[in-house]
Amino acid sequence: MQDQLRAGAPARRGRADGSRSGLIGKLFDEAGHRLTPSHATKAGRRYRYYVSRPLVTDTAEEAPGAWRIPAAALEHLVASEAAAMLAEPGPIAALLEEAGLAPESLPAALARADQCRRDLGRDAAGVGVLASIVNRIELSPIGLRVSLSLTALLPSPPEAPALRAAVLTREVPLRIKRRGVEMRLVVEGPSAAPAKPDPVLLKEIRRAHRCFQALVSGQARSVAELARVEGVSDRYLSSLLPLAFLAPDIVEAIASGRQPADLTAHHLIRTLDLPIAWPAQKQRLGIG
Repeated sequence: MQDQLRAGAPARRGRADGSRSGLIGKLFDEAGHRLTPSHATKAGRRYRYYVSRPLVTDTAEEAPGAWRIPAAALEHLVASEAAAMLAEPGPIAALLEEAGLAPESLPAALARADQCRRDLGRDAAGVGVLASIVNRIELSPIGLRVSLSLTALLPSPPEAPALRAAVLTREVPLRIKRRGVEMRLVVEGPSAAPAKPDPVLLKEIRRAHRCFQALVSGQARSVAELARVEGVSDRYLSSLLPLAFLAPDIVEAIASGRQPADLTAHHLIRTLDLPIAWPAQKQRLGIG
């Protein structure tokens, strides 16, 4: 695990296609406002978001309940839930039969569902599948309602109104973690995805170790000199250095993604007064 921390920055991901938002026009918050695609550029990198309509015309203070969600994370969550729904042929078959689909057409519809499920795991095809099969996504502070349009499983648009209205729905429990106006979705229960390490937090822990070694070895003569080399302020570097003294159990938990959802780099560096004693650290950070 220490090798992982000593390694360089995390591997770079391929560039996201910011012009393709698979959930455009299908996302709604609890107030009924549609979320629209947006983006921001930081340090030359483009970040995509879905934003509640009031945030487009108002400020965060004027729209306190509005949503601003990282697009890739939300699309991945919806794709995972949609794939899980499409992996269960029983409910799909029951809905289609109830809506009047001819029995001889059912095997082809189920085969299409399985193909969509597999395509959702492929970056190139996943956006198109989301756009075609998702009927509506409703967000609330306690859950996500995913509705899939089963007409996407048919070879051509059906004439029967019941078939056109056939929708498969699933409720996904979740919690909301706020980082300023931005939100993070934390899925609970059986749908929860495997834990993933926080690359930003790991990067700052590596930086803390690197900076501490530079100071004790004499490579850097002062915090001010080292801050200039790192491209950060003296104050930030002083707040960062205590991360070099994190308990090994805490580092292990962070490296495997098992830290509390709200334990971000910003929270750990900017807002926490980190104790020196390892047991006190674990109690303060909520890591057993």
